[in-house]
Amino acid sequence: MSDKEKILKMVADGKISVEDAEKLLKAINEARSTERQSNHLVKFAEKIKGSSPFSGKIIIDIQSSKGENVKIKLPLKLANLALKMIPKDKITEFDQDGVNLREILTNISTMVDEVDDDILNITSASGDSVRIYVEKT
Repeated sequence: MSDKEKILKMVADGKISVEDAEKLLKAINEARSTERQSNHLVKFAEKIKGSSPFSGKIIIDIQSSKGENVKIKLPLKLANLALKMIPKDKITEFDQDGVNLREILTNISTMVDEVDDDILNITSASGDSVRIYVEKT
């Protein structure tokens, strides 16, 4: 039985509401989309493995005050793809706080040798935090 069928059965059995079923279906679809994106990036990274003059990974660690956590690890060569993985509303929030994630991620590979500390480590008044750093290898 598929996840969708299980959720529909739970609604039919009165175990969950239609609204909860919609939330579950949406979460499943988002998880599958994220998994497909991740698999695509891994395959792409494997293709270019060894071709980058830079060694290491850029780590973007996002933790929301609501308990949602995202940790993105990308080879430095793929750092600019991180922008596509970060929700646009979060990027907008950082822009409003004066943090230009686009500029940081676009130029990360040129400044990797000069960076020994966190590139970015901020916590908002609401408790959301973002840490961007380079893990050298």
